[in-house]
Amino acid sequence: MSRPRILLVDDQKMILLGLERMLRRMRNAWDVVLAGSGREAQGCMEDQAFDVLLSDLNMPGFGGAELLEWSRERHPGTIRIVLSGHQNKPMILASTRTAHRFLTKPCEPDVLVATLSETLEACLLPAGKGGVRQAVVGMGSLPVGPGAARGVAEQLQDPSGTVPCLQDHFLEDAGLASMVLHFVNSAFFGVPRPILNPWEAFQLLDRDSWPAIRVDPVPSELESRLQPLREKHLAQARHALSITRSEGAPVEVQNLAYIGGLLAVAGPMILAISFPERFEEAMAQPQALGVDLQQLAYHYFRLRGLPAPLLEIVGNPREPGRYRQPPSLALAAVHVASGKPDESFLSGTPFLGRVPTWQRLHVPAQG
Repeated sequence: MSRPRILLVDDQKMILLGLERMLRRMRNAWDVVLAGSGREAQGCMEDQAFDVLLSDLNMPGFGGAELLEWSRERHPGTIRIVLSGHQNKPMILASTRTAHRFLTKPCEPDVLVATLSETLEACLLPAGKGGVRQAVVGMGSLPVGPGAARGVAEQLQDPSGTVPCLQDHFLEDAGLASMVLHFVNSAFFGVPRPILNPWEAFQLLDRDSWPAIRVDPVPSELESRLQPLREKHLAQARHALSITRSEGAPVEVQNLAYIGGLLAVAGPMILAISFPERFEEAMAQPQALGVDLQQLAYHYFRLRGLPAPLLEIVGNPREPGRYRQPPSLALAAVHVASGKPDESFLSGTPFLGRVPTWQRLHVPAQG
């Protein structure tokens, strides 16, 4: 892979030079270019390719929000990061629809370098126009099912304030779940611990933030392919939850297994949306695109800063040793609930002998 190219954008010259100094330690690994306005950045991106666009939001004229949206449309393979001291919550949340990460000013050098390093992992994906990298980086929120979309739209307009009936939508639809987890785990919220439960994440949003939960319609021909994927992974999530409950696991482990099983749908969804003509082939032979389904899900959520425990579950539930050996109970539960348990994955663990019992567990109708 060639040296990553990073474009830094801020209308305040001193801040821009400060960012450049922060990244000087990486000068032998990354190429850094500076732009003092959104229009200047636009010109830079038209002239040369960049792996990362890191931009301030509050700039005069062609601002950061417009630049991010333009970049997503014209250069979908470019990773988009916001670095801003702006405190307008609706604007910040709106930017998370186009930005993969959000960092607050002032930003510590170690945090900036770590964030860039993490997101640049996506550059390891197969590139090229219309390739896997462009699909993962360019994709916005995971599509939300029509029933959940209608239910959420109706309830978010309810002036009564509390809407507990939304809980099932956020816990059973991967698109809604991943959206609010992306919001709340961003640096803007500053939550002192990782948030793994989408319903808890939603409850951390105030009413002024609800408009950011905007659900785009899905074409009917695509929805016919996505709905079976949603149903399959919801069943997988419920089965994984039943397994961890049967083992008397703490609630945190049960939640992790459930959400991990639900969000694992990201890989097949990316295939269905970005490679419809190769969907059946890639589902039957996951390496047909040069990357497996778990890697697609891992890079999608890694880009968006979801917590490491969830990345471990969705990232590769069938390869032993990629994250830790032996696998955790939550990871083993999702692995078995996927329907294709591999004895070598569970070899040497107390879980191997439990597989027949786990497979026979009743899966409840509600998660």
